[in-house]
Amino acid sequence: MESYCDQIMTRSEAPSSSNYVCHLINEQLKGQGWVGTNPQPTPDWFSNNMKFTFKEFYQQWKKNDRNLKYFYLHPWKVSNSDDIIITDCKYDDTINIWPEFFGFFHCDFEYENRSPAKKINYLTQRVENSRLKILYSLYDRGLIDQCNISLIGLQNNDSPAKLEEYHEDCSAQDFFKDQMPYRNWSGSLEQSIVDCEMTLVHESFYSDPMKALSEKTFRVLQLPRPFVIFGAPRIIEWLQEMGFEIGRRFVDHGYDTIEDHDQRREAVLSAALNFKWDDALLKEYEIIALKNKELLKKFRKEFPDKLKTVLKDL
Repeated sequence: MESYCDQIMTRSEAPSSSNYVCHLINEQLKGQGWVGTNPQPTPDWFSNNMKFTFKEFYQQWKKNDRNLKYFYLHPWKVSNSDDIIITDCKYDDTINIWPEFFGFFHCDFEYENRSPAKKINYLTQRVENSRLKILYSLYDRGLIDQCNISLIGLQNNDSPAKLEEYHEDCSAQDFFKDQMPYRNWSGSLEQSIVDCEMTLVHESFYSDPMKALSEKTFRVLQLPRPFVIFGAPRIIEWLQEMGFEIGRRFVDHGYDTIEDHDQRREAVLSAALNFKWDDALLKEYEIIALKNKELLKKFRKEFPDKLKTVLKDL
């Protein structure tokens, strides 16, 4: 049986399991007359002590005059394509492989569930205006030392100088550009989340007409701490429709229906700032995290049958 990675990668934007999904798609399609094009080499890195046995994978196929493509977490490519599209994004006129695809994000994280010492966990790699607005708001409120913060800014040739391209000069910018890559915590990503009362997730994409979810959301779903998410409008609603527990009894997710991005971002930040921690939540969120982990495990088990169903008539 093929071995696949179920660790949520921290060194990569995409989980390595998306390559495994491509492999499964190819195994079914080649029996239906589709031919893979432009093979990609399987990455040589792996996690969770598992490694792929296949050497290459495909993300596009041809059959007569028809083209089929698979996109993981690339909504702009989905919306600009005239081909048949398989995707994990929520978008009309595509072959959707969610929610079962999200089962690949299931992971048994290692952490100590101790009382949080800081208020908000907010971690970002990229120098990008929307992410900086949240970070600078925390700085302006004098909360940096009360939060777990990182601004790496080294991905895709990001550098301290690029801050000037995304945000007007201000005291917060002066503070971070002299210290990048900035991080005021140590240890694992998961422990950083658990050591805070609340995590604020800034998703990779936050505009309609489609919705997309990355490892950032599925990490907090499986950890025993409250969270808020700045993503596309109604992304919390989507998570609930799929069966995930989002802690609405304890956190105000009213921001989810706000259409304007700036207003929604401010409402997400307000929800995080206004949240009140109580150590009784240690047990409550253990139950929530376990429920979400079990749901993801169920989705992963169901994925092969889901794939057969959505591809059988192509």
